[in-house]
Amino acid sequence: MIGAGVPFGAEQRLLPEWIPLSFFFVSLACLPLGWILLFLQAENIASFQGGFGPVLAALHTFTIGVVLTTAFGASMQMLPVASGAAMNRPIGVILLLVLLLSGIGITLGGFAHYRPLIASWGAALLCLSALLYALMLVRLLIRSANLKLVRNHVLVGALCLLLAAALGAAMILNWAGLISFNMPNPRLVHAGLALYGFMGLIVFGFSRIMVPMLSVSDKTNDRLAIWGLLIALTSLLLWVGGFFKIAPIVALISALIHIYEMFTILKGRIRTRLGPEWTVIRFGWIMLPLSLLLVIGAQWTDNKANITELSILVAVLGWLVSFIIGILQRIVPFLLSMQIARQTGMPELPSKLAAEKLTRIIGPLHIAAVGVTGLAIIMDNSLLLQFGSLIGLVSGLSFLTFLIIAIKRKRLSLEKMKK
Repeated sequence: MIGAGVPFGAEQRLLPEWIPLSFFFVSLACLPLGWILLFLQAENIASFQGGFGPVLAALHTFTIGVVLTTAFGASMQMLPVASGAAMNRPIGVILLLVLLLSGIGITLGGFAHYRPLIASWGAALLCLSALLYALMLVRLLIRSANLKLVRNHVLVGALCLLLAAALGAAMILNWAGLISFNMPNPRLVHAGLALYGFMGLIVFGFSRIMVPMLSVSDKTNDRLAIWGLLIALTSLLLWVGGFFKIAPIVALISALIHIYEMFTILKGRIRTRLGPEWTVIRFGWIMLPLSLLLVIGAQWTDNKANITELSILVAVLGWLVSFIIGILQRIVPFLLSMQIARQTGMPELPSKLAAEKLTRIIGPLHIAAVGVTGLAIIMDNSLLLQFGSLIGLVSGLSFLTFLIIAIKRKRLSLEKMKK
């Protein structure tokens, strides 16, 4: 894993170990929690039309609890490590962690218990965390000459994050009766900016560093990526402008360009053997265009209910969470290995820190969970949805166990090296 894509002296650009691990631990704790909430609300999923309640809390457990937390933690640590960029001060990242986790807990509690005022406070904290994250991200990108390949993706993504956070907060304040907010289809705009704007572009940009680094490949195509970004930006502008039927078609073109580049990178890799975690990463790449096809179907048909729910499930659990599950199985042992190198001068093999038996089941179980829950939504079958949620719960708990085992193995390895 410590290959050609990692700059010399990367271990010197590490945050204190507990900071990125805190982001990842919360993310991986929210993963089984989200499946539990989905299990408990299985009968209410089909009738959900928006608004406060446990279903909204379940959805945002995955989006802000898993995806947003991972994006914040991974980018604050991995961008400096992988690129040689000057890192942000630890105190700033700690403040980001506090704001984010406080905002997530309060917002989800307000959603689940129908407390708009409480959710409003949580939304305010999330907006502050989004602003701080964007400022720190811009600082990191400006001070690095090696991040030009992803700079534009990340900057546009950060802008989408701020817009999505502001729009989400406005809807919550409107529901709480604190402001009067009138906008056509605010939930659609918020979802598009959050899922495909911020999270999508961060994944696009981050993939152009992480996938070549972890597979040891130099087959990125800058011109293709620029075209993909321009097309993605066009689709986002169309979506915000209310052209909901055209925007996802344009976005699909951008998604296909991104996936083509990712498979080209893997095809040109030096590393011959890829681990089982790449199965779920590839699955996520397939789910991205499928989610957009479902969005297109939802916008071009009159019977939108099931298709809309299915598109959200495929986008969040099929694409984004799958990518996170796969990539974190590589990032966590890598970072722990670098922490060992910082203290001893000699990194441990990441494969010795990872529980390989768990890596063989985490991805397949997650893929099965997405498939079963997707089928349950198509069939409108709450029992099948609960069954799929249980499969996802096992996968989520296995991944959390993977993190705990990796930390324990790191400590044992460090003790042996110091003797």
